Amino acid sequence: MPTYLFVDGPLDGEMIGTSDAHEAGDVLEVEVVDVAQLDAPRFRYTVETTAAYQRPGRLRHLPLAG
Repeated sequence: MPTYLFVDGPLDGEMIGTSDAHEAGDVLEVEVVDVAQLDAPRFRYTVETTAAYQRPGRLRHLPLAG
């Protein structure tokens, strides 16, 4: 399972695993779900570097398009 490290923004320092491989430049929209929260915040990140064997890829924060 590829893993990615959030290198900045609201999720800075967190890691995420995905069943999909992503290429550099891909844009991912991440929704943070909390059982006590009605509206889950969403953040956009771009793949800065791809994930490799035993090395996480890096995700860089993008502001949401308004």
